[in-house]
Amino acid sequence: MQSADSLRWVATRLSAVVAVLLAEYAVLAVANDGLSLTRLPGWWANLAYATEVVGWVAAGVSATLLLGGEELRDQVREVSGAPTPIRLRWIALHALSLAAFALTSSRVFQLPPPRGATAVLLAGSWLLTGLLLLYAALRAALSDVLFRLARRVRGTVLAGAAFGALVSLVANKTLAAWEWLSGVTLGLAASLLAPFGGAVRVSVPELAIVMDDFGVIVAPGCSGIDGMTLVGLFMAGYLYRFRKRCRFPHTLLLLPLGVAFAFLFNGARIAALVWVGARVSPALGYGGFHSKVGWLSFCGLALGLAYASNRLPWFARGDAAGAAADEYENPTAAFCMPMLTLVGIGMLTNAFAEGLDLLYPLRVVGAVAVMFVYRDYYRGLARPGSLHAVFIGAIVFGLWLLFPPQADPGANAMFERQLGALPGWQRWVWLGFRLLGSIAVVPVVEELAFRGYLQRRLLAEDFPEVSFQRFSWLSLGVTSAVFGALHPNWFAGVLAGLAFAVATYVRGRLADAVFAHATANALLSMWALWFQRWELW
Repeated sequence: MQSADSLRWVATRLSAVVAVLLAEYAVLAVANDGLSLTRLPGWWANLAYATEVVGWVAAGVSATLLLGGEELRDQVREVSGAPTPIRLRWIALHALSLAAFALTSSRVFQLPPPRGATAVLLAGSWLLTGLLLLYAALRAALSDVLFRLARRVRGTVLAGAAFGALVSLVANKTLAAWEWLSGVTLGLAASLLAPFGGAVRVSVPELAIVMDDFGVIVAPGCSGIDGMTLVGLFMAGYLYRFRKRCRFPHTLLLLPLGVAFAFLFNGARIAALVWVGARVSPALGYGGFHSKVGWLSFCGLALGLAYASNRLPWFARGDAAGAAADEYENPTAAFCMPMLTLVGIGMLTNAFAEGLDLLYPLRVVGAVAVMFVYRDYYRGLARPGSLHAVFIGAIVFGLWLLFPPQADPGANAMFERQLGALPGWQRWVWLGFRLLGSIAVVPVVEELAFRGYLQRRLLAEDFPEVSFQRFSWLSLGVTSAVFGALHPNWFAGVLAGLAFAVATYVRGRLADAVFAHATANALLSMWALWFQRWELW
């Protein structure tokens, strides 16, 4: 069978699966109101935010297609062959799991919430049936090709997921910009609504826009500001990844163009939300239309810009159009997956935590398990630290005390009260895992991702061959800025990132950055325990 035909049937079926899943999600989002849960006390209220995973998945998939689309295409051509028959048993399983997911969803989002063991059982069933309907849909479309393809592209998918998660985390840090950008954005949305008639009113102080009798308050999390940042970061990553085939300085215009298109698109998205709520269905306007569809649309915008620029001679160099794809074996996953696992498990466990995260040990176990899988990649990195690394760690500790994250007395009191309420053995086990994670696991996984991968990847595609002593202002600045963005106090985080980078430059060893990081975290842990400064921990 021709490779083009094999690629076509896989792409067609995957597109059909995505369309079906999005349609099912839209129906369930309208039928179930998650906002009612946010007003409840306890961990059950956090289930209202579980669908945030849709945005994260969209970002991961988009990053994978954006940066590794050529490799995915080549692998699909190799493993797909002739079209496989669509198995009715998987369609039936998808239908059954969808029905079960719909039933559990109707109970999850219904008040009053269940309690005790019933609540845990219902929440677990809801999550499991959701995963099962996704798996059944993929098996129905691809059959055994799914497994062959998964083995071939796991490195590319993991790298794309890591980049998508990193971009999403950084984008979430920009939500504060909504306060000063809200006026012009809401004004744009009102202008777009004016031709449809009706009374349109905007209140910038209240962040509200009203059409007829339907109005919304556009909170920072629903504003789309993070989506605009996501488009800009995706375009920056695309330009760097395919810099050899781009025409410079022409392609640098894609950055402001991407942000400008995203801004216009964001105003149109808010206008569409209000129009749908006022003229079609208030339930559709409130029920997940604005945030989840917004993330999907922003990802689609980034992919569309990249696709168009790759085919316009003014942006793309013709002599690079047929460049060979990167090698399939990619060590990126070995350096990024431990941190991605730590962050991913943390997001899930925090969703069910109020104050003290009792499931914190799962983060440690998960990250260590991933590092064990990729242990062969780290053999040359396991070297003794040095005194200068310990000294740098002590300096970072001092900087963190000088620029501490903002303390929340209520959160600190809740943390201390919940910790004291634990049985003695459980308290010491939890504290042991927290110390192990802070001092041993977190320094390793973060240094693998930032100094081991990003700091060298900004210098060369074949980053494992780059010396840790090779210096670049761009590499140092970008790595430290991103490192700071993932910490509560951005300024202190940037200074810490700079210090840990210096630790690697002195002797050219990643182990020195790990020792400096571990020293700083150990001192912060002791300070937090001694003075009950839980915001430092």
